[in-house]
Amino acid sequence: KLRCPEGARCRCMQPSEIYEVAVSSSIAGIVGRAATHPLDTCKARIQSVEGRTVFSGIGSTLQHTIRNEGLAGLYRGFPAVALGGTPAACIYLTTYEVFKSEASRVGIAESAVHLSAGMVAETVSCIIFVPVDVVKERLQVQRAEASSGNYRSSLHALEMITKTEGLRGIYRGYGATLLSFGPFSALYFAFYEKLKARVASSEFLASSGRLPFWATLACASTAGGAAAWLTSPLDMAKLRLQVQRRNAAAAEKEQYSSFATSIQTIFRREGLRGLFKGSIARVAFTAPNTAITMAVFEKVRAALFPPPPT
Repeated sequence: KLRCPEGARCRCMQPSEIYEVAVSSSIAGIVGRAATHPLDTCKARIQSVEGRTVFSGIGSTLQHTIRNEGLAGLYRGFPAVALGGTPAACIYLTTYEVFKSEASRVGIAESAVHLSAGMVAETVSCIIFVPVDVVKERLQVQRAEASSGNYRSSLHALEMITKTEGLRGIYRGYGATLLSFGPFSALYFAFYEKLKARVASSEFLASSGRLPFWATLACASTAGGAAAWLTSPLDMAKLRLQVQRRNAAAAEKEQYSSFATSIQTIFRREGLRGLFKGSIARVAFTAPNTAITMAVFEKVRAALFPPPPT
């Protein structure tokens, strides 16, 4: 059994609590993704192309995709997320809670705890999440009308990427993902924890003890939307790097060879506006996704693992 050092302000996170977080985060991850995956597909399609196209905004992207591919087109890559993203979400939130608990015990400033816990959680979960993200985004950006060379399913995409690009292809953009999602996670959890503390200390909720469902939704969506917009250029560079197929290099020289060259190339060709392309779609996806995920996480944890009576 884990033991806290004598006199510590914060107790250690017990194994039973880690189990609670793992179960709750797994359920929350799949629920949040199922509800918002179409918006993530819109974001990926908007970001993946240069210039003005049919994918110029959320509305036009939704219309074009449904008209040409049906509702299934908006859920491209979802099986990969359901199978691989669920354990990744579990690892992500569990790592965050465990690191936050341990870091709080050594006297680190609260804001630094949340920032560093978010970064650590992203670093660990990316071991699973990056292959899922590569498969998901490759499927999301391909179009039914250009069927030649298309992946038939998540499994087919995984097989073909492994066969043609090797392990490096599956983990393509691992560093870029950390540089993109790491700052996002750090900012998100810093904003989220600060907002929760402020709302909980308000006169209206001070006596209730636990945040109501609507308050968790509001805090998570606000934090997620703000962090998503601030890190949009990083996400844009990451996506362009990951969706570029290596087996196309023979026909056209690879444009995005690293995270830095991705940012440079996008800025040179499309300007600052290009780096923020799809930022509205990113916020439209991230705000409800984080809100649903965290609200379900808190609700499921309270329902399945209620605190012992005092």
